[in-house]
Amino acid sequence: MKGSLTPDVIKTLSMVTDVARDNRDDWWIIAGAAAALHGASNIVVGDVDVLMSARDAKNVLMSCAVAPMKNSGNELFRSGVFGQWTQPPLTVEIMADFDYFSTQSWHRVAPSTREVIRLEGLKLFVPDRAELIAMFHAFGRPKDLERARLLDVA
Repeated sequence: MKGSLTPDVIKTLSMVTDVARDNRDDWWIIAGAAAALHGASNIVVGDVDVLMSARDAKNVLMSCAVAPMKNSGNELFRSGVFGQWTQPPLTVEIMADFDYFSTQSWHRVAPSTREVIRLEGLKLFVPDRAELIAMFHAFGRPKDLERARLLDVA
């Protein structure tokens, strides 16, 4: 598991668990950091994406002194609440009501699984491996398809 989890990634994940400690709803680490936590090697974790409820995302952003971004979307992704916390070693993207565009419409990212991964005393939450692979395929970008492949062989 450790290969893609550099000291900067681990420190960032530790900071995420600290600010999410008082969340009232479930939250997940998704994308590249989640793949690395599942043991996929050769994943470059450039940031940490955290999906949570709108209530919790607003509270976490406020506690980190981060103003939610307005118009936080593009042609592929959008979030009802979105902010980038830059204090940790890696940027943490905190999002809620997160959608992706595929097959002519928007689709909500709402994990139905929540797996605990323990790492260096941290308790981290990710979608299970199968759901994360499906998420990467749904996103459809080359980097996501590569993450799915690496996760599938891990």
